[in-house]
Amino acid sequence: MGKNFIFKMTIDFNNKKFLVLGAGLTGVSIARYLVTKKAFVSMVDDYQTVIQLKKLINDTSNINFIGKKTDDIAVEKYDYLALSPGVPLSHSLVTKAQKFSVPLISDIDIFFNNTSFFAKSVLVGITGSNGKTTVANMIGSICMAAGKSYLLAGNIGRPVLDVLRHMESSKVAVPSIVVLELSSFQLDLMKTTLLQIAVILNMTEDHLDRYKSFDDYVYSKLHIFKGVSKNIINRSCLKFMPCTKKKCTTFGIDQASRNNDWRLSDTTDHGVIFHGKKKLMSIKRLNVLGFHNVENAMASAAVCDLIDIDFKKIAIGLQAFIGLPHRLALVREINAIKFIDDSKGTNVGAVVAALSDYQGTAIPILGGDGKGQDFTPLRIAVSVSCRAVILIGRDKAIIATVLEGLKIPIVLADSMEDAVNGAFKKAKRGDSVILSPGCASFDMFKDYKERAQYFINSVNFLAESL
Repeated sequence: MGKNFIFKMTIDFNNKKFLVLGAGLTGVSIARYLVTKKAFVSMVDDYQTVIQLKKLINDTSNINFIGKKTDDIAVEKYDYLALSPGVPLSHSLVTKAQKFSVPLISDIDIFFNNTSFFAKSVLVGITGSNGKTTVANMIGSICMAAGKSYLLAGNIGRPVLDVLRHMESSKVAVPSIVVLELSSFQLDLMKTTLLQIAVILNMTEDHLDRYKSFDDYVYSKLHIFKGVSKNIINRSCLKFMPCTKKKCTTFGIDQASRNNDWRLSDTTDHGVIFHGKKKLMSIKRLNVLGFHNVENAMASAAVCDLIDIDFKKIAIGLQAFIGLPHRLALVREINAIKFIDDSKGTNVGAVVAALSDYQGTAIPILGGDGKGQDFTPLRIAVSVSCRAVILIGRDKAIIATVLEGLKIPIVLADSMEDAVNGAFKKAKRGDSVILSPGCASFDMFKDYKERAQYFINSVNFLAESL
């Protein structure tokens, strides 16, 4: 992957020709926003017909829908090629655009083009392999406790341009704090920035079906720091990014070496979060599970400390946060066995974090589309934390091979219902059955939410059958 460096990009909209490639949630938001700026907009998607594209966007009067035949498009006739984040940079239209020097832009570039609109706001960018949405919402909870107006947008499920279009049309007050959740795909495309604070939460293998190597994936994440003066990073990431330590505030559950870093007094249930020598709160006050959520709380606190929210309000906001759906959420308890939905755990790092609080009492349901990642780190986590493992999905045989030789049962299931029933048969009183797949869901389900619903339904069917 070529090295990109942040520079100021001014995007001219009026009467310019934009080709939007990709009709996902973000691509649709780009097209809708560009129409409001009196641009000439064409839209194409490799998997959608013209009729399907028109159904995605209600107001089609100012959009030219091209359909599926992307290879025939004369991209050189356009002023800009706007990419939906899921479109690979190896796409033929991207290659053509680069050949003819057609600028590639993203929704984030368009959002940051509006410099005057956010002149009085603090813009915070968050990335990482796991925990981005949780941290964004933790920051929101703290802002609420402090009486500060805030906005959450980006990869969190609210495209930035849908938010901006609404704000411009309704002339609502611009919030004082804007928190953007940014994926590696979005960071690949980002050419300019208005961020004042940038955060990297953690780094584990993910999306290796898109990136040539883990190093390329790391570089994409590191791109968030370009041009930003206040940076925050998990100390566990410094082994991948040693050059960042001097420039960053760090956090982690290990012991910090500098007074301006965030740390935990000890890794017991009685641990206390400190910023240097200043006490924030006991982790007993947090209403979310796991030491990974302690680190999420530290990252959120570090952001809010930089925007001058006092410690008392930070602690109140963190205590008020009760977690998000599909992230270690208790579904129900059956015969003293807990069933926990962690369907949002879509990579190996998320599974390792989810299992870290268990000592031989967890029965995870793993599997799906592994996205090319290495499952080897599961061996230690499973051997320490699990009574049994249930495997589902396309890559279940690959995971089974990695776990081969461990002295715990490995069960292969053909459906979510089979997986839940199989886990229940292996469980003992006090155990936890955890849907934490470590994989994408698309081989069996529409998305992680549908996967979670199948899990919840299967758990409820099990309870009713007893």
